[in-house]
Amino acid sequence: MISQPTFRKKFNPLYKNHLQKQIRRALGSAPIGPVGKILRRDGKRIRPYLIFLSYELCGGRGHNKDIQKLAIAIEQLHTYAKLQDDFLDRNGLENKPIYNLSTDLALIFAHETFFQISCADTFKQYWFQMQEDTWRGEYREFSEAILHTEKDIINQEKEKTAFYTFSYPLLFGALLANNKKVASKMFAIGGKIGLAYQLKNDLDSFLEKNGGEDIQNRRMNLLHHFAIQNDPGLAKYFGRKKKNLTIPEAKSIQKRISRGVALSQVQAVIIGILKEVERDIMKAPLSEKGKLQFASLLASLFSRRNGIRNHSS
Repeated sequence: MISQPTFRKKFNPLYKNHLQKQIRRALGSAPIGPVGKILRRDGKRIRPYLIFLSYELCGGRGHNKDIQKLAIAIEQLHTYAKLQDDFLDRNGLENKPIYNLSTDLALIFAHETFFQISCADTFKQYWFQMQEDTWRGEYREFSEAILHTEKDIINQEKEKTAFYTFSYPLLFGALLANNKKVASKMFAIGGKIGLAYQLKNDLDSFLEKNGGEDIQNRRMNLLHHFAIQNDPGLAKYFGRKKKNLTIPEAKSIQKRISRGVALSQVQAVIIGILKEVERDIMKAPLSEKGKLQFASLLASLFSRRNGIRNHSS
């Protein structure tokens, strides 16, 4: 299997050509510039890459139209999620029709592409379950509850990010290769990798100079949960129902959290998860070459830095 950067270079033209045809058909003679610019957003393409990787690891041979279409569909679904999250929720653009229309189109295109695959009827239960899981995770994050248990937060991170970024793409690849024996194991391993990936992203956000977007948005994550356990007075600063914090306020809370042990606690959780993943890979019914490819993926997502493995995709 080729590397993720090489895959991305090969996949991007295929993806953008498919999308361009959909946009042109949907808009007819209307100008496609604004919508096209939004929908053709670039990205790491990690979800399509994982579908192809899992397909090959599980014995798939040749890249037929189904795997290409499914990879495009899941990336279009990700575009929808990113537009919903970045544009609508964070940038105050919910009242700008062009962004609302582009967001709607992204979801329509994702479903249209998915139902072009020959095995859509077999896969649709997973396709819609993936969206339901992701929606539930987003709902947990934006709920009015201020404090959560550690289990609640882990479930939120799995549903919001880990499942649809890692578990389902790996599951789809295994099923396309007709390897049902390995499919459930791929899903489970993907969930663990995805959880570590999201927790690491949370640490990255926390370390931003502006105090971190998650602090400004009063988002409850595992780092903030541990910080509140160690310093209960921090609880009043978190909860989505409240107004966002200013950058100076976020920086002040960032310093306060940094003085505690919450960062070390999250780092320990990430390292523990990655050790489990390494054991799971070694036990998985894959070829030795497949196990090495999987280990290589792990190494590309997490590198040694600041005493822990850091995602670098």
